[in-house]
Amino acid sequence: MATRDRGASRGRERAALAVLVVALSGACENPLPPDENPPDENPIAPTSCGSVPERTVPVGGSANVRVCFSDENGDPLSLYVKSSSGAVAVVAADDSTVTVQGVRPGTATVTVTAMDPGGLSGTVSFSVWVPRVVRLTDRGRSPAWSPDGSRIAFARATQGNFDGSIFVMNADGGGVTRLTKSVVSIYESEAVWSPGGSRIAFTTGGRDSSEIYVVNADGGGATNLTDTPGFDGCPAWSPDGTRIAFSSLGGWIC
Repeated sequence: MATRDRGASRGRERAALAVLVVALSGACENPLPPDENPPDENPIAPTSCGSVPERTVPVGGSANVRVCFSDENGDPLSLYVKSSSGAVAVVAADDSTVTVQGVRPGTATVTVTAMDPGGLSGTVSFSVWVPRVVRLTDRGRSPAWSPDGSRIAFARATQGNFDGSIFVMNADGGGVTRLTKSVVSIYESEAVWSPGGSRIAFTTGGRDSSEIYVVNADGGGATNLTDTPGFDGCPAWSPDGTRIAFSSLGGWIC
């Protein structure tokens, strides 16, 4: 009787072992489905598409700056932005656009960081200049910088609201010098420096006509270049300073 029980027990053990072997074989034939989002074998950090030039933003003004990053793994990127001086410029990021707002005069560096889901990141930085606005004259219009940036030519009304004469001043507003004093025209305006900075072309005229003149930057040697019916204006020097292009007849838009 005991012998039969031991035989039956061994039979049950062999049957259980066979079931286990079949189950394991089935598991090998039907592996688990692969991960739908396997980790990158060779993750690469995001990189900037290129440099961003300096931005000039006035106090109280704002500018939108487009930034670009690429990611070879195709991962979605999150942008983070920081200003080196929140007292000068404050920043915010929205998608691929960085908004910069000027707070007070000065300079700041804006750093934009793009980060992928794995924590890899790339950065790009650009400078922001918030200029100090200085009033140089009590009245005037049509300012034009000299080629070397040291002086400014402009028109100033000397009679009523008309632009009566051409003036030159230093870049800081000092040394104001009157270059022209026309007695026949109502206005003189649209001053343009020659490439070498030694002469200034300008428009002078009245209600019925206008002409192009040239004057030395020190105020001497005023010369009339045109004498045509209608309106001549918008003078523009050639790069070598030997010729002047202008608009003529029927009014103009510079």
